[in-house]
Amino acid sequence: MSDLFYPKAILQHDQLILEFVDCLRYDSYPGHRFAFIYAMDKGKNGKFSDLRPHAKIPGEYFLHVRRLLWRYYLFTVFLKLKGKLRLAKSFVLFLQKMVVMFDTILEQLVYPCFQLPDRELEVNQRFPLFDLYLSTEFVVGYHDPKSVDVWRKRAGNTTKDLERMDPFQFDWNAYDNALGDLLSGEMCQYDVDGDEMTRELIDKLLTAVGQWYDMPTRRSTKRKRRSQAAEQTPRLVNGSPGLGELIMDYDEPIRKGYDTSDELSDAEWEKDVANANKQNVVKSAPVPVHKKAAKQKPNAKSRKAEPQKVKPKTAERTKAKSQKVSNITAETSPTASTSRIPPWLSDSQPPPPNQLELVLHRQADPGSQLLGCAKLIGTGNIE
Repeated sequence: MSDLFYPKAILQHDQLILEFVDCLRYDSYPGHRFAFIYAMDKGKNGKFSDLRPHAKIPGEYFLHVRRLLWRYYLFTVFLKLKGKLRLAKSFVLFLQKMVVMFDTILEQLVYPCFQLPDRELEVNQRFPLFDLYLSTEFVVGYHDPKSVDVWRKRAGNTTKDLERMDPFQFDWNAYDNALGDLLSGEMCQYDVDGDEMTRELIDKLLTAVGQWYDMPTRRSTKRKRRSQAAEQTPRLVNGSPGLGELIMDYDEPIRKGYDTSDELSDAEWEKDVANANKQNVVKSAPVPVHKKAAKQKPNAKSRKAEPQKVKPKTAERTKAKSQKVSNITAETSPTASTSRIPPWLSDSQPPPPNQLELVLHRQADPGSQLLGCAKLIGTGNIE
């Protein structure tokens, strides 16, 4: 289950996620007890603007969300520049799968907090699926099913349950040190902007990602690969994925990883939420459905048939025909009810085989919308 969100292949809906990533961007801000997620939309000029409050999360998740967002948007920069960087096809596929996984994992934390009112969110509230990602990231380092299975089958890991590990007991300072200042995002202040990043910086970050995951990143010929193997590439990361169960030393002071003066207070968050709500107020309230339907002009079928002039010679014949129709109606519907629901809807009488009608059920409140359900009941002879 630790590799639950890693796609086996990039399918159509995964491709939609990759296209949507470039339309919305998250940014995280620390707080004293909680952390705060803000969202930005991409404008017509291609820049992200209009920072608005999106979700409030427990403060313990701030550093983990910041790490995830940094790598999430760094990989999207690589994908946008895959042609200029001459990325290998295998590495492009790896980046696409990781971006889809990052997007899915992030929503396992952000979306529940977005739906939950701020007053109901607790400081120590946990989100198991996001915790599962953190445990896999720290202990294994890879998220694909094959790598996770390899870890499970190693000697000493067969009795360990990755899904029951507590990610907050691990030494995440050691994790940041293994990544190094460059790949951890600390050197770039966790800001990813492909337009402002220099080509030299992007090349260094790409090399660091290849060293961390131990995989080739660029397309190259056999001759070029041999020459690269002979060269000594500077080591840009201090470790490799998968630190195992490295428990945090509680005697060591916990490093916050940010300046406490940057913390956002709850009052500032509530003020931003109030301002955002004022900007999104609808000027005219929506018209209820039943009133909107009453304003619409009836179509030709629903118009009440106007009385036609009947010739004196056919008056008696028309009167007899209408009398016959009324007798048939009295037989099928003995009670003089104005309800449109036929009598065979009751449990006591089964529907006749030669009747078929589509009945839409409306809620008890006359002002409510139609429910999205319809009941198929008997009409017409089906051969």
